[in-house]
Amino acid sequence: MLSAERFMALVPAAHPLAGRAELSASELSATGLLTWPHQINSGLCDRLLAAFHIGGADLRIIRTADSVHAIAAHVAAGTGVGITVGSALDQQPPGLRVIPITGPSTTVDQVVLTPAEPSRTAVALRDLLLEASAEASSTGR
Repeated sequence: MLSAERFMALVPAAHPLAGRAELSASELSATGLLTWPHQINSGLCDRLLAAFHIGGADLRIIRTADSVHAIAAHVAAGTGVGITVGSALDQQPPGLRVIPITGPSTTVDQVVLTPAEPSRTAVALRDLLLEASAEASSTGR
């Protein structure tokens, strides 16, 4: 199974970028960003760095937090713009806008490998992930 995961920006509803339908890495290069620490998910952090580098933008991380809820709290407090992935958002953070980040390397491929004859548990997990991916695609997350 393969699905694409998109990076998302979290901005306060009153932020000048809040009205945008999409943002590019270069549009965020002058902004202080909040995201997760490299130790939590080094692959996503490396992909985020690559997305900014390929887009010719600087990645200015000013603070890290270990959960999307903590990132959202810092954003709501006016610390900066949060960066996360759509699957980490279980609900729309109150008072914040969630805006997709576009451009090269702003999606992350997620792969789940199963044996030729997967167990019932593996099939149930696969089906759950496919359903969640379809929901995220239909809601634009």
